[in-house]
Amino acid sequence: MLTQFVVLKSLIHQIDCYCPCCHNTDEFHFLRGDCIEIVHDRKIPSELGWYVQIVVNNQYQFYIALDDLKHYYDEGKICSLLDLELQANYFRYQVNQALDEKDKERFMKNAEKLKNVEQLREKVEEKMKVQV
Repeated sequence: MLTQFVVLKSLIHQIDCYCPCCHNTDEFHFLRGDCIEIVHDRKIPSELGWYVQIVVNNQYQFYIALDDLKHYYDEGKICSLLDLELQANYFRYQVNQALDEKDKERFMKNAEKLKNVEQLREKVEEKMKVQV
């Protein structure tokens, strides 16, 4: 199971776990570039499904339904660190292809996408350095 994710699109998560370790709030605001790590051996079965403990930016922790994480992943709101690296490689390839084919429009479009992915990666790397 992948254990580290990156938030691609800001979102508001409705917290439905009311154990003592969770925040006193009913919602959590994930921002683009936030790092989510699933804490191993912290799973709670419930009649509503499985819950796992996550740590956001090495600061906030709470339990979240595994189905919610999967939903955010499927919607493209979060991705794994590997997914982020694959996106960067794909856009680098597309930029190189556009250069080879002298396709300015395709080059500009993919160069912009590559720039966005690289900026997000740098933001994530910076947050991960703070965690260590």
